[in-house]
Amino acid sequence: MKKKWAALAAVGAGLLVLHTVQHFWLAGDMSRMREEIDRLAGNVRDNGVQIQNAVSGIQALEEELRQSQSLFLETEASVSYEDGRLVVAMKGVPKTAEAGARLIAGVQAGEEEYRQETDENGCATLSIEPSAASLRPFFLIETEKESRREFLDSLWVNEELKLSFNAHWDEEDLTQMSVKVLLPGEDSWLKGEDVTGGTFILVKNGEYGKTSQETNESAGSAMGYAARPGTDAAVPDGIRLPARRTTAGETAVISFWGDFGEYAKQKDGVEYDVYFVMETAQGLTFVSAPDPLGEFCYGEDSSSVGTSGGGLYPVF
Repeated sequence: MKKKWAALAAVGAGLLVLHTVQHFWLAGDMSRMREEIDRLAGNVRDNGVQIQNAVSGIQALEEELRQSQSLFLETEASVSYEDGRLVVAMKGVPKTAEAGARLIAGVQAGEEEYRQETDENGCATLSIEPSAASLRPFFLIETEKESRREFLDSLWVNEELKLSFNAHWDEEDLTQMSVKVLLPGEDSWLKGEDVTGGTFILVKNGEYGKTSQETNESAGSAMGYAARPGTDAAVPDGIRLPARRTTAGETAVISFWGDFGEYAKQKDGVEYDVYFVMETAQGLTFVSAPDPLGEFCYGEDSSSVGTSGGGLYPVF
């Protein structure tokens, strides 16, 4: 019996030693695994930095090559809006001034092409019908012997005229929303006094895009189109609530306030997307579509609100 217990004790001691050895072996193995993971993560970060630097270097070389092949020392093109038309301001400074050469600024807008000779500073302003989603500006150098054309980067009209905004809900009262719209600047075509009003549009969640064919075809009205590159989105057809303007005069930031207390009282649990439309004295309307700037849902037991990013896009 003593021998049996001694044997069992020996086996138990052996298992304890084996368990202890396995524990320390596994602990050491886990430590080595962590070290290897840290090393690999460091390599990934280093490779990411190297790739980013390589991409930046390639872009710099491409820009240097483009500049070396360009006919111009400097080119500029920008888009604004006035009296129902797009205004493209352009400037070009040729590398060489040839006697008798004419410098002409031009813009391709869909199937239409607009041209205007520049002044002594290489500047020109072209008035264009807002019918194309993108514009392709160019300069033309004409001499008695030849005519040389150079295109600039394309301009997406809606991106050029897009306005940034910031929307947030009042932390103490989740039925109140503030929207701040950032205007382009003091010398811009759109100033604070040009903003004539704002409207919130409520659409039940998931129903955006279910507008009528008549709504989609009414371009040029508040139910027209707000385009992004490659997409057209109709202004949502929903419940309209007036937005109270809280700033006045010439300011770079226009603030509006919305009160959704009536919907909070209903506590019906309906989820609404909130869109925003802003009108201007120039007759141009801006809209947050196709993305809502916020959403809310007021129920019996709980409520939720949220905001989204994006921009206000022009409606033509």
